[in-house]
Amino acid sequence: MSNITFNRGWVEAHQQLLDQTEYETSKNPAVAPKDRDTAVQHLATLYVKYLQICRRLEVSYDQLVHPQKRRLLKEILTATIGRVLELKHALNDLEMSDTVGLCDVLLDLKLVPEDLRVPIPRFIREGRALELDERREKLIKVADAIRLIQVHERGRQGKLRAKYMRDIRIAKIEGPDMREGMQDSFRQWYMEYKRAHGKFPEFPPDRAWKQSDFQFSSYDESAPLPGDGDGGGGGAGGGDAEAKPKSASKKDKAASAGKKGKAAAAAPAKKGKGAAAPEEDEGPKYVYDQSKHLDAVKSGCGTFANTWQTKDESENFAQKHDQEIVKNEKRREVEAEIKLDVYEMLKEELANLKMAVDREKNAKGKKGKKGKKGKGGKGKKGKKDKGKKGGKKGKKEKDPTANRTMDSLVEELIQAGILQKGEFDLAAQSKSADPVILPSMVELARTMAEYFVLPNALPDPSGVPFIRSALLVGARGTGKTLLVNAVAAEAGAALFNLSPRNTAGQYVGKANVARMLHTVFKVARALPPAVICIDGVEMVFAKKVPRDDTSDPKRIKKDLLKQLKGLKPEDRVAVLAVSYKPWDAEQKALAAAFDRVLLAPLPDYASRHALWREFVLTKAHAAAARPLNFSLLSRMSEGLSAGVIRLVCERVLTERRLRLLRVRRLSTNEFIEQLFELPPINTDEPRLFK
Repeated sequence: MSNITFNRGWVEAHQQLLDQTEYETSKNPAVAPKDRDTAVQHLATLYVKYLQICRRLEVSYDQLVHPQKRRLLKEILTATIGRVLELKHALNDLEMSDTVGLCDVLLDLKLVPEDLRVPIPRFIREGRALELDERREKLIKVADAIRLIQVHERGRQGKLRAKYMRDIRIAKIEGPDMREGMQDSFRQWYMEYKRAHGKFPEFPPDRAWKQSDFQFSSYDESAPLPGDGDGGGGGAGGGDAEAKPKSASKKDKAASAGKKGKAAAAAPAKKGKGAAAPEEDEGPKYVYDQSKHLDAVKSGCGTFANTWQTKDESENFAQKHDQEIVKNEKRREVEAEIKLDVYEMLKEELANLKMAVDREKNAKGKKGKKGKKGKGGKGKKGKKDKGKKGGKKGKKEKDPTANRTMDSLVEELIQAGILQKGEFDLAAQSKSADPVILPSMVELARTMAEYFVLPNALPDPSGVPFIRSALLVGARGTGKTLLVNAVAAEAGAALFNLSPRNTAGQYVGKANVARMLHTVFKVARALPPAVICIDGVEMVFAKKVPRDDTSDPKRIKKDLLKQLKGLKPEDRVAVLAVSYKPWDAEQKALAAAFDRVLLAPLPDYASRHALWREFVLTKAHAAAARPLNFSLLSRMSEGLSAGVIRLVCERVLTERRLRLLRVRRLSTNEFIEQLFELPPINTDEPRLFK
C-alpha cells in the first residue's frame, strides 16, 4: 500500500537528516572550513544535500494521510526549509552574488540540474484553500456566499465542540487524580526537608516548577535553574531574582567576550617578534552550525524516532489517528492548567505553615519582653513624576481609511484593477537540461522562490534574513512579469499592481495618491502573504518624464519609499519591481529603494531550442513541425528573448497558414524570413544591464 512507500521515504530522509546534523555539530576543528574557498564548497555541499532531503520530505508530506504523522512531518519540513534558507544566504554573503554556481557539487554528488529544483511546499496554499477560493470568487451571488459561510461555520463549531468535549472528559476523569497526586508529592517533599534540615523549605521559583518535567521529589535547591548557566542556582527568590536573569546573562556574556578579546589581543605580544601564531590555534573562521532551525530538525527527528519509526501500523490500513497520542497531548495541556491552580494554593499553604511555626517560636522565646520599636516605616515619599518624557513626541500618522472596512477597501482595489490574480507555476521543470556557467532563468526562478516563497512556509519568518523588495531587470520578453506572477501564485499571495500604466487616471491629486499607497499596503498587510508589483518602475524614478506621458508616473515615488521602510518580516509583504531599461532612471535612487537587483537573462541555446518547439507545437500538430530545423532556428535567434521568439511564431502560424498545412508543409525559411524582418539587436544592451 502507498503509505508504506512514503513512510519508507520518510525513514530514508530521517537517516539523512541524522547524518547531516551529526556532521554539522561535530566539534572537530579539522573539519571546519578556515578559508573562503573551503567555506564556499562546504556550504554549497550542505545546501544541495539539504535541498534533496527537503524534496523527499515534501513528497512524503504531500502523499501521507495520517494526521499526526503529517503534523510532525510538517514541523520537520519547515525546520529543514529554514536551514536551506540559512545556507543559501550564507552562500550569497560569501560569493557576494544572488546566484551561485553549483556545477562542481552536482558532479561530486552525481546529481543532475533538475535535482536543484526548489520544492514549493503545498501546505503554503493547502491550509488557505478556502481563503484563496473566496478571494477568486469575491463577486459571487449573495445567496451562495451565505451558504458557503454557513457550511464553514458548522465545520468550525463541530471542531471546537469535539475539542472541548475531549478536554472536559480528560479533566473530569483524570483531573482529580492529577490534583491529588501533586498535593501528596508536595507534602511529602516539605516533610522530608523539615526532618533533614529542621525547617520548612522555600517554595521553588516559578521558572522551576513551570517546567513540564518538574517533580518535587527530584527538586534540588542548590541546582542552577534553566537559563542561569554556571552562575549558580536560584533559591527561593522573589520577583526581583526572577526578573533579572536575562540582563545578568547578557552582562556576563559581554564581560566574557571582552576578556576573550583582550586575551586574543595580548597573545601575539607575549610570543615575541619571531613567533607567528599557527593557523590551527586561530580556530575556524567560518562557523555555520549555530542555527535554531538545526535544533528544530534534531527535535523533530528525535520525536519521529521515539514515536513512529518502530511503530507497527500493519493493522492501520485507513491511516487513522492514534488516540493514545491525542490523549497524551491533551493530558499534558490539562495537567499544565491544573498545575497553575494547585501550585498557587500549595504556595499559600507553605507560607501559612511558616507563619504558624514562627508565631509559635516567638510566643515561647520572647514571653514578657517588649520588642524595641523600629524606626522603619517612614520612608521618603516618592515625588510624582511630573517631568516630561525626553524628546518630542512624534506625530502619529493619520489613517485616511480608518472609517472603512477591509472588505470595502478590497472591493475598491479590485474595481480599480490594482488587486489581481497570479496564475503561473514557479516550480515547473526547467527548459534547459544542461548545466550552464552563466546564471540562467532557472537559477533566477530558484532564487525568487527562496527569497519570496519559502519564507512563507516558516511559522516565524524573522528566523531568516528579511528581503522586502527586489528589482528585476532584463530585456523585453525575458519573463520578468511572468516570474512575479509565478511568485504570487506559488505563495498563494494577493497580487497588487501599482504599475504606472495600471494606475493612470485614478486617484488624481497628491492626497488621493497617498491614500492609494496607504490603502494598498494596509490591505496587503491584512491579507498576508502579499506581492506588490510595479512594472515599468524606471518611470517612477525617472530623471525626466517625457512630455507625451500623461500618466504622471513619479507621483507615487515619495509615498512608495515611505511605505517600503515600514515593512517588517511578520507583515509577509514583498515588493517586486520590473524594468527593461533601468538606465532611464536615477541609478542611485533606484538601487537604494530595493534590497536586491536581479538580472533576468536571455535564453541560452538549449532554452531557445525548447522554446521554438513549444511555440510551434502549441499551434501546429507534431507532423507539421517535423520538417523544421529547430537547431538552425535556435542558432539564428541568439540574443533574442522568449517574447520575440513567440512573436515570430505567431506571425508565421496565422489562422490562414494553419488551414493551408494540408496543401503546403511548413518550412524553416518561413521563420527565417520573419527573423530578418525584426529590428536589429542592440549589442550594447547586455553591457548596460551588467
